[in-house]
Amino acid sequence: MNVHEEFIGLYEVASIQADMLIAVIKDCLLRLNLSLNKVRGQCYDGASNMSGIRNGVAKKIRDDEPRAIYTHCYGHSLNLAVGDTIKNSSIMKNSLNTVHEITKLVKYSPRRESLFNAIKDDMSPGNIGIRTLCPTRWTVRADSMQSIIKNYSVLQELWDQAISVTRDTETISRIRGTSSSDSLLVSNILFILGYVFPDPENSPGSFLFTDDEGTTNTTGLFFPFVLFCFSAFFFAIASFLASLLANFIFFFSSHPFFLAFSFV
Repeated sequence: MNVHEEFIGLYEVASIQADMLIAVIKDCLLRLNLSLNKVRGQCYDGASNMSGIRNGVAKKIRDDEPRAIYTHCYGHSLNLAVGDTIKNSSIMKNSLNTVHEITKLVKYSPRRESLFNAIKDDMSPGNIGIRTLCPTRWTVRADSMQSIIKNYSVLQELWDQAISVTRDTETISRIRGTSSSDSLLVSNILFILGYVFPDPENSPGSFLFTDDEGTTNTTGLFFPFVLFCFSAFFFAIASFLASLLANFIFFFSSHPFFLAFSFV
């Protein structure tokens, strides 16, 4: 069987209620002269309006065509699994939280965003701007972290100038807290993104590894990166084995009949 995949388009909807979405889907199929009776699969995320067992889009379409089997989006499922895994890694969790805080400080304030753009145009006119990190939009996380790396010097200057023009004490505390954690954040991001720069002069983090003569040296990053990977791997294995052993002991201590049966 040859599978043919084609992007149909983007459609604006007045609301995200299931009935509205179904009406748009059916209208789209009708315009393309495709019959709903030939639909054999549906793939959405896990939102209740899409996959709800009573009133979701998948349920209502299956009412019309039972052979349209619903499958939870594999990309979204993978993102949920990775998101839960990240919560168990303090380095990754803290880094993403700090990146999110940086993007909020810059993008949610027109004054600071304007100041950031002015500094960037003066210091690094060719660099991209800050990419907003949205916790529920899993495709933007790497781009957001890379934008922090590339604008590191600009952000340091921004924090100094922003403090001098900010009157709100809570915002000043947030800026100072973010500024003090920037250097550690960059190191963590380099590990997370796996930067072992093949082209040091054009790498986004090359400014972190320059000597007094301005020569870039990134070879010292390789060993710490490998050590970090091995440490994270063995820590994950040790945590898994410890959890497995604890569950094993708890289960057999609370199920003596099964324990006795297992030795027969």
